[in-house]
Amino acid sequence: MTRSGGPWTRLEVLPERHAVLLRVGGEIEQATVLVLDWGVRQALPAAAQARAERVLLDLDEVVFLGSAGLAAVIRGHHDAARRGVGLVVVVAADHQVARLLTVGEADQVVEIANSVEQALTGR
Repeated sequence: MTRSGGPWTRLEVLPERHAVLLRVGGEIEQATVLVLDWGVRQALPAAAQARAERVLLDLDEVVFLGSAGLAAVIRGHHDAARRGVGLVVVVAADHQVARLLTVGEADQVVEIANSVEQALTGR
């Protein structure tokens, strides 16, 4: 699903999978990073309320992730850890965001899965 316009988020609780899915799309850079921050701030309490073990941060619809977005992902990981919730970034292996996460060494800090199913099952 591709959307035009600015960045967006969509939150979905997956109670049967003990997870909350936060999909993010558009360009995430200095001027728009608050959209990503806001989404994570909504996802963490939703995870606690649903007794979810993890938040899946799906970045497959992100067309650009700047350094501010990369910092927000790492900040979200630390915020989730403080709440006792895992945060898994979901992005296809061949996506430019996946390459940025690797080059920026965020993959050394944040768990990354190539699909929602892989994030849920570990496969």
